[in-house]
Amino acid sequence: ATTVTAVAATPIPVPSLPDPGRLQALLGELQQLLADHMFEAMDKYEELCSLLHGSHLHPGLGPVGEQLQQLDFKAAGTLLQQWRAQQALES
Repeated sequence: ATTVTAVAATPIPVPSLPDPGRLQALLGELQQLLADHMFEAMDKYEELCSLLHGSHLHPGLGPVGEQLQQLDFKAAGTLLQQWRAQQALES
């Protein structure tokens, strides 16, 4: 005979959003770097992705990264603005 042991269900942790002030600062810095066509935008994008990793906001940044990989800073900036508007994260 097999014995079945009941296991208490553990709640699934909901990823918390990062500090709103830090998020707004990073978004603003990235937006400016993209507007100025600065390569530092790639590092700032990576920093933003690290901050948002595991949150519901992270997946929406993919298209911005794709444009950055193609060095299309203008398109990346436009996509970032659209993403911010969709997430109500505009400054």
